[in-house]
Formats: sequence, C-alpha cells, structure tokens
Amino acid sequence: MTRLAWVLALAGCPSPEPPGFSGRISLADANNYSYEGHVDLASVEIAAGQDAQVDWSTLTTDIQGHPIDAAEDVDEVYFTRFADGLDQAALETLIAEGKLLQEHIQAAFLFENADAATAVRLTDFALFGNVFDPAKYLLDDGGVWAVSLSTEGTPSARASTFVAPTDGSTNDQIVVDDDSGTLDFQADLSSLTAIRIPAEPVTVIDWSAVTENGLGEPVDGDRIEEILLGRYEDMTVADLESRILDLEIIAAEKYRASVRGQDSIDPALAVDDAGTAFPGFGTGELWLVVLRCSGATCTNPAPSFLTVVEVE
Repeated sequence: MTRLAWVLALAGCPSPEPPGFSGRISLADANNYSYEGHVDLASVEIAAGQDAQVDWSTLTTDIQGHPIDAAEDVDEVYFTRFADGLDQAALETLIAEGKLLQEHIQAAFLFENADAATAVRLTDFALFGNVFDPAKYLLDDGGVWAVSLSTEGTPSARASTFVAPTDGSTNDQIVVDDDSGTLDFQADLSSLTAIRIPAEPVTVIDWSAVTENGLGEPVDGDRIEEILLGRYEDMTVADLESRILDLEIIAAEKYRASVRGQDSIDPALAVDDAGTAFPGFGTGELWLVVLRCSGATCTNPAPSFLTVVEVE
C-alpha cells in the first residue's frame, strides 16, 4: 500500500509587520517552503500491437494515500507516450520534481469516464477524435507509455503505472491498483519566513516576486493555476507534519480561486465549495496560502508555493 512520508517543521522568523499595512500581502522566495521527493511507479509488460484492457476496478487508495472510488472518482484516464530517449527512471525524476513538461510527451490519448467504468480497452481512447490504434502505435520500439487516472479538480494523477509494449509478451491486461506507485516527499518549513500581518482586511495577495518553487528552481508560472487558502482549527503546524497531503481534507475552512495567467488576486474572490467568499484571516488562527496546479497537467501533488500566515 502506498505510504507517504512528509517531514515538516516550522521555526522560521516571521516577517516584520510593514508600517501602515496597506492590505497587500507580497509573497517572496523567503516565505516559501522547500521539498524533495521520490516517485516509484510499477511497470507492466503487455503484448505489442494488441488491444489491451486497462483495469482499475480494485483500486481503493490513490498514490497520495487517499481513499478513491474506482467507479465514481475516476473522471479521465490518460494513455501517454513519452518522448524518445526518456526511460522510466528519468520520467520518475521529472514527475517527482514537477518538471514533466509538454515537450516530454509525444502523445496523450484520453478516455473520458462519463459512465463510471472501471475497465476499458485501449481502443476506447482517442486523441482529437482519432481512436487509438494498437497495431500502429503500440510497438516494441523502446518507448515508454503510462496509464494515469485523474479526478476533476484534484492536483496530479490519482494513480499511474508505466506500460512497456513487448513483442514476446502475451499479456493483455494493464492493472492499476493500490500497489501501482509510491510517493515519498520530505517538505521543510523550518527556514521559511512566515507572513505576519495585523488584524486588518487583506485586499491583495501578490506573488509576482516569487522566482523559485519549493525545489529552489525557477518557478513555472504555467504551473500556478490555483490559490488555496486553508484554515486549520485546534492544530499547530506540528500537527500537520504527517498530514501535509491531507490539507484539503482536514481544513476547517478552505477557499479556492483560479489564478491562471495571474500574479496577484483579491482573496475575496476565493470561495469554498458552497460558493461562500473568503472572509479574511482571523486572529490567532493557523492559515496556509498555497499556489499550485489544479488538474491533470500536474505531475505531483507538491505545490509550487506554500507558506504560513500569522495574524497578530
């Protein structure tokens, strides 16, 4: 079963409160957490050129360790061919570090799961209306394929496995289950500078000055698609150490907004699942500000930016 290990600590010096607070929170690299991670995906050999079946009917736990309903929670299934020259080890590194880009993908065939299916054939996948042709595409040529399951609105794939077409194989089953992949991330908040603000309304959250992601590498603006504002009741950061991938599940309140193509937002535009607008940061409460990707384009669940807000 997938086991995830996140190790967090919070001991950084809070940023000084600006004189005459203007209502603007300006995020910077010093406010960001850091992380490193490892991804290990299973690999399935199948008969080259054959219309194999993709079966996720026994899947109960996703790669983040969260429960998943194989029928109801899988909205899309991708069958992806990666660029020539990339082996499985290189791809696992790209996924773990959030560096998997369009240039690394040769083709991505899609099955839209409108009828709560738990198993389909490769010929049920299509790309721009063109049905997948195993005899044409599924060749024993050294290329790496992968099946990935996604849920609408959930960052990163819920489960994935590599697929290796092989001339000598007679297998026609691609099974995605609880053992198909593991994630191991270590996140460090010990040196970040928390955001400290007075108990006044915040009208702008601005991340235009953020240049590095949690890996300390240049931030990819295209991967910042959503802001999440989360409040955690009767908890400390230490309490979140082993629950970092459960931040949405355990939040007492959470508000989201799309920020594609933006570098700032009025937090009042973020809403909860009922459509209620963000009410503001409360005094003495634990809040997180998270910038992340928001759908199937995400290659891992680690956000580009994550910090703590302290209200005095």
